[in-house]
Amino acid sequence: MSEITSRLGDILDQQAHNNIATAFIGEDYGAAFEVDRPASQTMPFVFASPHSGINYIDSFVKASRLDPLALRRSEDSFVDDLYSEVPNCGSPLLKALFPRAFVDPNREAYELDPRMFDEPLPKFVNS
Repeated sequence: MSEITSRLGDILDQQAHNNIATAFIGEDYGAAFEVDRPASQTMPFVFASPHSGINYIDSFVKASRLDPLALRRSEDSFVDDLYSEVPNCGSPLLKALFPRAFVDPNREAYELDPRMFDEPLPKFVNS
């Protein structure tokens, strides 16, 4: 199990790095996520907290039409704290460090809200 978890972490880390780095070349954004691993994985589960990230990049906050408090309202605050004991029970905990307002990891790449765009979206977009 730990090899699978490690490989998944490597894949997710590379994808997150590529996506964020493309958007903010040269900006120090830090890690996209972290995995709290148990001393010994005894359960066949990986718990996730994909919407608890609070590492807001300055350029993102400045470019947003929302104030910082409004941005923070999209977070699932404290879910990572609620799950914090999971590694002590034998499962890894995958925690997003980037904010949900920056990117929602539960959305597919082309799942877009057409109200956010002036022009019609291409047919391949899932709206």
